[in-house]
Amino acid sequence: MNEYRKMLTSCARLIACIVVFISVTCSAQYQWDPALTTGKLDNGLQYVIYNSDKKTDPFNIRLIVNAGSVDEKQRAGVAHMLEHMVFHKTQNHPEGIHNYLEKLGWKTGLQVNAMTRQTETQYMIRTRPNDALDMQGSLALMSQLAGYATLDAADWQRERGVIVEEWRQGNGLADEVNQLKKAVVRNNSRYVDRPTIGTYESIKQADISELRDFYNTFYVASNMKLIISGYLDVAKTEHAIQHSFGLLPSKPQPKRDYVALPLSPKLYIDKVQHPKGSTSMVVYGLRMPMPDRTTEQGQYTYLQNYFLRKMMRNQIRRNKSLVDSDDIESLSLTVKEPTNNRLIVAIASRTHNHELGLKVVATELARLYRDGLDKQEFIQIRDKAKEINSRNIKAAKHRDFAAWEDKITEAFVQGSLLESPVARSERTHQWLNKMTFEELNARMREILDTEDNFLYFQAGGDQQITLPTTAEVRQLQADIQANINTLEKSVLLADVKPKAAQAINTASVSEVTTPNLPKVTSKPGSWSPLESEQWQYQQQTLTLRKYQLSNGDQLLWLNKPTSDNKLYIKALTQVGFQNNAIPAWLAQTSIQLWQQSGLAQWSETEWQQWQVDNPHWQWEFKANELDLAAVIAPDQLATLMQLYHLRMSTGIDKGAWESVKNDVVEQANRIQPKSQFVNQQRFGESTFDDINQVDVDALNQAKIEEQAKTILSQPATFYIIGELSQTDLEQQMSHSLANISRKASLDNNSSMQLPANRVEYIQSHDQQKAEISQYGYLPMQWTPENAFLVSTLTPIAKKMLKKKLRQELGGIYSIKFEMRLDPQQNRVETEVHYTCAPERADELLTATNEVLNNLSSAIAEQDLQRIVEDIYFAEKSRNNNANTWLRRLILSDKRYKNASYIKRSGQLHEQVTLEGLEVLAKQIFPLPHRLTFIDMPGGKKL
Repeated sequence: MNEYRKMLTSCARLIACIVVFISVTCSAQYQWDPALTTGKLDNGLQYVIYNSDKKTDPFNIRLIVNAGSVDEKQRAGVAHMLEHMVFHKTQNHPEGIHNYLEKLGWKTGLQVNAMTRQTETQYMIRTRPNDALDMQGSLALMSQLAGYATLDAADWQRERGVIVEEWRQGNGLADEVNQLKKAVVRNNSRYVDRPTIGTYESIKQADISELRDFYNTFYVASNMKLIISGYLDVAKTEHAIQHSFGLLPSKPQPKRDYVALPLSPKLYIDKVQHPKGSTSMVVYGLRMPMPDRTTEQGQYTYLQNYFLRKMMRNQIRRNKSLVDSDDIESLSLTVKEPTNNRLIVAIASRTHNHELGLKVVATELARLYRDGLDKQEFIQIRDKAKEINSRNIKAAKHRDFAAWEDKITEAFVQGSLLESPVARSERTHQWLNKMTFEELNARMREILDTEDNFLYFQAGGDQQITLPTTAEVRQLQADIQANINTLEKSVLLADVKPKAAQAINTASVSEVTTPNLPKVTSKPGSWSPLESEQWQYQQQTLTLRKYQLSNGDQLLWLNKPTSDNKLYIKALTQVGFQNNAIPAWLAQTSIQLWQQSGLAQWSETEWQQWQVDNPHWQWEFKANELDLAAVIAPDQLATLMQLYHLRMSTGIDKGAWESVKNDVVEQANRIQPKSQFVNQQRFGESTFDDINQVDVDALNQAKIEEQAKTILSQPATFYIIGELSQTDLEQQMSHSLANISRKASLDNNSSMQLPANRVEYIQSHDQQKAEISQYGYLPMQWTPENAFLVSTLTPIAKKMLKKKLRQELGGIYSIKFEMRLDPQQNRVETEVHYTCAPERADELLTATNEVLNNLSSAIAEQDLQRIVEDIYFAEKSRNNNANTWLRRLILSDKRYKNASYIKRSGQLHEQVTLEGLEVLAKQIFPLPHRLTFIDMPGGKKL
């Protein structure tokens, strides 16, 4: 270390000592927020309770077991395997927790869920108002998972297959590359060779005795934390905790001194290279300790990290302009906390020239050390931090019971506690006022001086790389340090502002004066009122007014108050990109370019600023319709409708087509052969257009605009929910809507699945797995009511499939099942997707079809009251949602041309009966048309 760096280091350590003294003496010891009730049972279990005091709130329970993959002795994945197994038999539930939940009408993944992480495993219960279990029953269930699982060997043999299938789903390139990176970043730790889900071999070889040993060691009360939040009686809740968890035996908390990332004063060098990888970069990192979060010193240091994370990152980005080589694609810096009490700072250079990349990252770290941070940026971030800090108190007041649960969980996982927002804000305010630029620079240099370093070269699968030795890296750093004064000075924030301003016409978006909208010059159109409807809803009189516009458009306005006093608006053109005249790719491209072009009279910056400051339309181009949507204040209606009129005739920016036309062909070429084959078999022809460069080159911007104008000229229907002046609305219909030129010239031309009932065996991958996809359909008349009943039957079918394929057969981890009544095709359409072992594909497909074919007989076993209550509970929430009313208004108009469906929608739960669902299931299944694809080794190669 040269004399200059020694001097800076000495100053840094002195300032750091002063900071520690200030922080430790700044305020009182931390305490939990007084809104929370905390306690600890005699057996060591800790709990925190939050009472929302809102009768409409249910309650949530979360159990944190301080045991994860890092605690596994040798076999990777044991913690995760155990998380699965506790849902089988327990002392009080020999029938199995899954069966118990089914009787309750609960679903795993919804009311009950769990997740395993590296350092802990969490179990969650999410109740609904007046649910099947009260607080005492819910805590009893959680305690069964925590301490009374029997861990039966036969159950393990079945569950093993489920976990293997979960492993298959996550076995992708990104996961594998991340594991390689982790091996370097967390070298010399138990995090390296213990992937949370395990490996194929570890799952296959694990014995039930290993799971029992892990359960007995780590699932002890002293190693658990319980969080309960929602509407509850605190005293009764504490009694229920004692009754359920107090009986767990008292055992010492297991020693876990390996959880914090072990540090070592050396440079670790390795490579990250995957056979299928393509990324190439150099990464140099520094690992260091952090003080305990529960101390003043710890909290102050984490506040410093907030600044350093932003300022170091931004400085490195700015300094990229000093790198004189096109071989360096990008330069970045990250600051992360891989475990509690540890910090990692890493600088990365994207490049295929690893030798150059190493020199660049070493140079930029040396430059950062020499020049320090940017004082102007420090002042800006500090001022912003003060604003955020002052808002945090107000934000905390709006925290609901679920957010309280999340905050408490975060504190527990971080080894901290959740303070009162007022106390925390006051202390942070003091610290922000005392924090200096000099101490941040000192802290940064202390970080850069840390001696636990790592270096990795990441390369594509076929790239040859040679790793440097530690001596070579240290010599490079010494050479750079010896010539440190020859390096250019760091680029400051003030240096880049003029360039940024020039890039957007010498003004940032926020500095642009928003122009006024051009006036609509078309002669006003006319309209005529159609029959209106009026009815009572919750002591309100609702009125639906309908208008016919002279250009062929229609407008429906439901005069109903919304919770935020805003207007919810849709403009729907009943023609999409699958139509009878324009190829889908051309329709999508033309509308996308039109949408992105804004207004012809404005610059791009002016259009961007308009969208920030004013109401505008959100565009979504679908297969069967063009959907424009907006949410505005009533006094913005004139502006929004004026904008709609202008947007229908604005055109496409000059040169827009030339800038994207090459991408059109490139994107078409990315379509996978499997997708092409599946669509060919389903529809008789591929739904993906055959795009070639010759056809694309033959098009010009005028032709593209012509296609967009054709689509935009199709008649539209406007739907509005909210309170506004009838006079204002009718005036806007004349001035901005009825005078838009319309011409009905297109029809939708949606692809329809062909009649078929067969299985296709294909192979599009080389992994040892089978991907099963089944598509079926049945003709059925669409009505909103029928669609609702089909949607009610869907979760029942999915539950029965999951029960058979996962819980009974142990053949899958998850399943995607969809069933909908299509309004355009008047068909019930179904899709089933899952992954399994290749050797079990036919067995599980047979079971899938049996479950669906016999679905009507399973209906009788369902808890109708729970189904109806769930629907009623969901409907109460939806009926307060303006978007729900808007959607149902559209459905009612499409089917009945009046408000009959929206009038009845509040009683949808009354339509559900077991007999009705049985009849519906018999009507749909077995499907007469069913096409199945099994993608696995041995199939027809694509």
